[in-house]
Amino acid sequence: MKWIWQSEAYRVSRLPKNLHRAYTPTWLFSWFGENALDSFIELQVHKRRLANALRKGRSTRWCLTLWSRYIRARDRDRCVCCDSTDQLQAHHIWRRATYPHGWFELRNGVTLCRACHRIPHAVFNRAPDLSLPFGAENGDDQDEIAYLYGALYDDAKKRGIDQDEFYFIPDRMLSFFVKVQGYEELFELVRNGQVSRSRMAHEIWRWMPECFYAALGQSLRVDLLPRQFRSS
Repeated sequence: MKWIWQSEAYRVSRLPKNLHRAYTPTWLFSWFGENALDSFIELQVHKRRLANALRKGRSTRWCLTLWSRYIRARDRDRCVCCDSTDQLQAHHIWRRATYPHGWFELRNGVTLCRACHRIPHAVFNRAPDLSLPFGAENGDDQDEIAYLYGALYDDAKKRGIDQDEFYFIPDRMLSFFVKVQGYEELFELVRNGQVSRSRMAHEIWRWMPECFYAALGQSLRVDLLPRQFRSS
């Protein structure tokens, strides 16, 4: 399916500009609004520039600039949480101190206005003590992480965007989620194509760690695991 919309958009882009609107597929407008084709091409350019810069080992500062441009273009230059277009910033869902490999990941970014961006940094805004349990210092708020992943997931579904193309989460990042939360069965569903990577990112942070339910369930002699995470 991916090559169909990519080749179709490329074909239209080769036409004279006065014909772009007439020949642009209607589904592309739901993705990127009024200037759909130009926005689509711009997003592909941002993505390609970021990939090339990372491949060539450009400076962290320059790669971060390209990553920020991509995130804002993908989210249509508005806050994903409140739709504001004022004072926008690309926010890392996972801080570098907690997950160093996510600095330039496409799914680790979300566009927020300044007011919404203050919220995840309000309680804790320094390097965490990694010897402590996850979230012990309130620096990595699980509820906030689940909310932001859910906001991205809902926004992509509403606009009909290909999430594997524009919000891709690599196996290494999903493995990190499983290491912290458990729920290996959910990762297996992703590998089998039964659950999308984006949905896993949202679902796995909505719940307490698997070991919490297992320990509490054992003491109560009941199965407390969320139904979608049970092996049977």
